[in-house]
Amino acid sequence: MSTPVADATKLVAAQPYLIEQDWAAYTPEQHAIWSVQKLGCPL
Repeated sequence: MSTPVADATKLVAAQPYLIEQDWAAYTPEQHAIWSVQKLGCPL
């Protein structure tokens, strides 16, 4: 089991590969597609 300190260290190491998403910038159609995919439904 990871400790909070270990988890924070992993996040710092991963930082160059992380992106910040602007969820409000996506269209309703994009959100709908992702909702279906989260449910495991094929498109």
